[in-house]
Amino acid sequence: MLKYVLGLDGGGTKTEVICADEEGNILSQGVSGPTNLSAVDKETAGLNFLAAVEQVTSQLVPDSSCEALVFGLAGVDTPDEVIFARDFFSKKLTQIEVKDFTVINDIELVLAAGASHPDAVAVIAGTGSNCFGRNQKGQTAQTSGMDFLLADEGSGYEIGRKVLRAATSSYDGRAAKTELETLLLQHFQTDSFVRLKEKIYDPILSKAQIAELAKICGIAAEHGDEAAKKIINETVDELFLIISTVVNKLELNQIDMDVIAAGSILKQSSVFDPLQQKLKNHYPQLEFKFLEKSPVYGAVNIALEKL
Repeated sequence: MLKYVLGLDGGGTKTEVICADEEGNILSQGVSGPTNLSAVDKETAGLNFLAAVEQVTSQLVPDSSCEALVFGLAGVDTPDEVIFARDFFSKKLTQIEVKDFTVINDIELVLAAGASHPDAVAVIAGTGSNCFGRNQKGQTAQTSGMDFLLADEGSGYEIGRKVLRAATSSYDGRAAKTELETLLLQHFQTDSFVRLKEKIYDPILSKAQIAELAKICGIAAEHGDEAAKKIINETVDELFLIISTVVNKLELNQIDMDVIAAGSILKQSSVFDPLQQKLKNHYPQLEFKFLEKSPVYGAVNIALEKL
């Protein structure tokens, strides 16, 4: 009998999945749509979850056994949300039986995939933002990770929201002209702000759609646009704050530690490089590195530990 584990990383833009055998050898992997319950409706999230699982299990031999499934999910920030998500998604698994089904916040996957030190902090800045750390005493701390109304500083959503307002201020004369105004109209394929309003509100943009506007900000900042550069600088400051708060809570200020970064916003050198420098200035013993592999590998690592 083939025994295997499943690791999933569910976000507001996509869901990655890996199927591995008991030795950690990858059998198959796939990608489906978003499963973050705060970014898409439940029906869509459920279908995307099922599609991800079926992608990697449909070709397995009939008597295969799923020993553990670890689902790192963005947007599950409280114990009640974890319980709800586990109950909801487990009911979608009608074709296979899973012996151990675990739902955790996706930030934990980053630590599991990239930290080589017992004192470590993980930070995600993608559609949303989150920061989580653990020290060698087993203590943990977290900042942000309370979704877009309560937190998400330094995220793609936060950048996108600022782009919308900076472009509007440029349009109506409350601020100096910015390239963001033109780029925003181009993004939505319209030639006027009158028509732009319809595209923004009818239907209203989703969190993920607003986060996509972070790309516009990066382009304008590279061109030297002052409004875009201001947004990028604010993003760096916000990310530094959520990281340093976790570092201070765990008393890692003078200790060698890893800070593992993940997410589309931290892939941008305009954010990563100044953030790395600012962290080094305050914590010289810190190693700040971008997670080169996908966080979904962290889900596989955690699943294998359950065997």
